[in-house]
Amino acid sequence: QYTTLTDPLKSIRVFLSSPGGKDDAQQKAFNQQLRGLLTELCADRSIDLDMHGPYTLPLANPHHDFWSNILEFKKECTFIIHDMTDCARGVMVEIGFSFGIRRPHFLIWNVEKKPVEKWEEMGIPDLLPTTHIEQIDISDRDATRQALVNKILDPALNDVRPLDCSSCESLGSRTTRHAAYVYA
Repeated sequence: QYTTLTDPLKSIRVFLSSPGGKDDAQQKAFNQQLRGLLTELCADRSIDLDMHGPYTLPLANPHHDFWSNILEFKKECTFIIHDMTDCARGVMVEIGFSFGIRRPHFLIWNVEKKPVEKWEEMGIPDLLPTTHIEQIDISDRDATRQALVNKILDPALNDVRPLDCSSCESLGSRTTRHAAYVYA
């Protein structure tokens, strides 16, 4: 059973969970280019994009800590993108948040920063199936645009996901891992 949106969205809110600190120039450039591509793709559909990462997040409540602000923002997101490159601990925590609040989320890997030779050597936890990680090469703009449309934007905008995941098995099963992700 799946559900789809009947009314097109006019604006979307997206969180970009990415590795590296504020001072990682390569990651900042990747995030900026990814944000630019998503902005263009949304503009093509007459959709306003409100996209933030952990360090550009408006503080909803200045009395909350860093993680609480992220969690509160993510609850209002249309979808979340997690950059799995290097399997940063913060990104892993944010993936857990996405599971917990049952928000549509997508996993990407920046192949310019760290090429994938064998998934088994990338340090990805067994819980996350590598078949659902979209490899992004931002220098190949056309391929990246196509991947963003087909694997992230269209599924998220069409809200293609299980109607009710309350009957899902424990997270250890392959079935639940597939049901936990929103992929076309």
